[in-house]
Amino acid sequence: MIKAKETKEARETDAFRFLEREFEGTFIEELIPGILHNFANPLNGIIGRTRLLQRRLEETIRKTVEAFPESERTLSEDHARLLKDIDLITHESDRLFDLF
Repeated sequence: MIKAKETKEARETDAFRFLEREFEGTFIEELIPGILHNFANPLNGIIGRTRLLQRRLEETIRKTVEAFPESERTLSEDHARLLKDIDLITHESDRLFDLF
């Protein structure tokens, strides 16, 4: 009777270990890449829109200065802050993407 009980426990332990290894393999090979992919897609959109926003801001500032040169005296600090902020957002978005 003891032998049968030990054999049953051994089979259960072996089955548990097998399932554990299979779960770890599935988790590492399928689940984690899927999660990363789901984060990377929106991040790509954010990076693309950030770069687009940066180009549009630079173009808008250039056009404003061309059309109203005197406005640059008043707005130059605001323009510089906006450009710096969008540069920082772009840089940090790139850093986050590089982590993937």
